Amino acid sequence: MVKLVISDDVGATTVVPLVRDEISIGRGEGNTIRLTERNISRKHAVLKKKDETYVLLDLGSYNGVSINGKPIVDEAEVRSGDRIRIGDYFLTLDVEGEAQAENGERAYARDTIPITEASSAVTATPARLVLLTQPVPGIEFSLRKNSTIRIGRDEDLDIPIVHSSVSREHAEVRVDDEGVYISDLKSVNGLRINGNNVEHGRLKSGDIIEIGEVVLRYVAAGESYQFDPQEAARFLKQTRKISKRQLQIGGAAAIAVIVLILIVVWSRQGDSTTVSPLIDERENIPSNTGKLEAINNARDKEFAKALRDCRIAIEGSRFAEAIAYATKALEKQPDDENASQCKSAAERQLEQEQIFVRGKASLEQGDAEGAYVEFLKLDKKSAFKQRPEVGRATEEFARSQIDLAWALVKNDKNKASELAASVLEMADAPAEFHVAAREIQESLKEQDRVAVAARTKPSADPKRRASVEKNLQRVANVTAKEKAAAKRQSSASRAETSAGEQSDQTRFREASACLARGDNKCIIRLLAGKAKTPEELGLLIETYRSIGDSKSALSSMALYVKRYPSSRRTASYQRILERNDK
Repeated sequence: MVKLVISDDVGATTVVPLVRDEISIGRGEGNTIRLTERNISRKHAVLKKKDETYVLLDLGSYNGVSINGKPIVDEAEVRSGDRIRIGDYFLTLDVEGEAQAENGERAYARDTIPITEASSAVTATPARLVLLTQPVPGIEFSLRKNSTIRIGRDEDLDIPIVHSSVSREHAEVRVDDEGVYISDLKSVNGLRINGNNVEHGRLKSGDIIEIGEVVLRYVAAGESYQFDPQEAARFLKQTRKISKRQLQIGGAAAIAVIVLILIVVWSRQGDSTTVSPLIDERENIPSNTGKLEAINNARDKEFAKALRDCRIAIEGSRFAEAIAYATKALEKQPDDENASQCKSAAERQLEQEQIFVRGKASLEQGDAEGAYVEFLKLDKKSAFKQRPEVGRATEEFARSQIDLAWALVKNDKNKASELAASVLEMADAPAEFHVAAREIQESLKEQDRVAVAARTKPSADPKRRASVEKNLQRVANVTAKEKAAAKRQSSASRAETSAGEQSDQTRFREASACLARGDNKCIIRLLAGKAKTPEELGLLIETYRSIGDSKSALSSMALYVKRYPSSRRTASYQRILERNDK
């Protein structure tokens, strides 16, 4: 899916899914996307899809268009993530999967920490209205705190909705400390909340609001919501709802007909003779048969077209649209097996798409485990199973399990063994993680063998004791630099170091206990500024990453790279530092 994220000068954000290959942008009515500030031309720009790329054209606007700070001349190619400026608005094109396609090397999502000036501000999503039906399904309108927002067909309103069933000033939304309230502004077609006619009402998350024939969903502040085409399809009216104005017009027409009939009857009251046309019903039989055949032929054509459109929509991954076409085909021929199969296939594909959307959202929020668990629900032959996000989630989750297992290999052998076993059960994980999991298991077995040997023969001959000490050093993963430094220490300094190592081990065991409880603050309190081993500093870095403290994580990574250049994690941390210009 391609989305356009639009931000104005006061921070309100609107997300528009791009379902067409050509989108017009401007202040005037008739544009696909209307930006209502006065520094926007009535026909400002056009975004077009050409093959697999997107091109932005300036339609001779007064204030121009710029991409990443550079004004464009006539037209320019737009890539995913580019920052477009049109008047007081900033637009960003979000093309799913493009970034991965450009990078031939599969990278771990965990190896990238986005550092932006606005990252600290994007913590609380504002309340918003999501349009479920025409004119632009999926568009979101932010509701700022302590504000009054007017909705209607007038282009100067806060939320302009160009639809014939919407009054020029239809409704008003008020946001204050007590909640979010909506009121009808004496519109022609009224206001409905969850199917009930209302003049005023307080909105709760998930409320369905009908403004004429336009349907919106209210999403409360801080709540996440993914536009659901299946939900939206329930509000696509196959028969237009009769509005108040239509009822008034229909009523007036009915009254006029009745008056006309009364006039005719009154004018004929003096004539006692009524002449009725003689009709031979047999003459109507061929005519009625022909009409019936014509009706049946029309139904067959409509059925065939709906079935064909269903299949085309599935091929284009427009599954909600395919369901609507299949439903239309079944209305014409309820028992048709082909139409039933097309609907079932579309429904299954839509379900797979929703699983993928939920997993991708978890991945973007840093929850690799949640994304991996969600992606496990995909069918083995599902096309969504081949998406790069699925592989990234598997790799990232496997990496996190391996990193944590290595951190616990000395102090919590049972947990380390459990984590290694879980990675070996991940059939889709890259082979390198299976190798690392087996190394952890072998390391734990060796550690047990050394411990048993030390207990059974504490006073063994010098050669045996030297072998035991060598194995212990290998299990502890002491670096070559640290070994050389240990040899140069005097007996007094070694004794002091031994006491310090015991203190370090105690601190790491306490931090591991905090990790088991999920107490990140406890880990930071114990290790921040006190980490003296690769395991401690690595655990501190992963804790910072898990809570989203990018600045502290990058600072600790730089320290890790400097202290332990030959560590197995150094290369990974170095890549992250380079990607964030550190």
